[in-house]
Amino acid sequence: MDNNEVRFYTNNPYSVLKSKSGYIVFGDHTRIVKYIRFPFARGADGTQVLKSNNPCIPEELFYQMIKSIDLSNYGYARHFKFLKDTLIVIPEKNISGNFAEITKPIYEKQAKLVFENIELSKLRDWLLPMLMNGQARME
Repeated sequence: MDNNEVRFYTNNPYSVLKSKSGYIVFGDHTRIVKYIRFPFARGADGTQVLKSNNPCIPEELFYQMIKSIDLSNYGYARHFKFLKDTLIVIPEKNISGNFAEITKPIYEKQAKLVFENIELSKLRDWLLPMLMNGQARME
């Protein structure tokens, strides 16, 4: 599975997290960081779901801050404890607000493309067998 890929299935509707501003998902062992702006369920044990609690750090900026932290020198460990101990610079609210305003449409488009790709994959999986056995033709 690609590191940017997100899988979509749960049979527990109460485990689904929903937030218009999104969530940052951090893989404690893998150190993979994702910014998810659509409803999802928390995955494997060791997955941390993060949200900014500071009005000067919108989710778009918080994601970039976390993503830029180098946790590569700790081997196979629970990296969240090192992430929590990292000091970050908190920008002025107008600067972080401008950053969020510029980047928000990019992340919204990214979330839309994720779902479009899912629909295109379903269409491919439906159409390809018909093309292979001659039930459909391309002209």
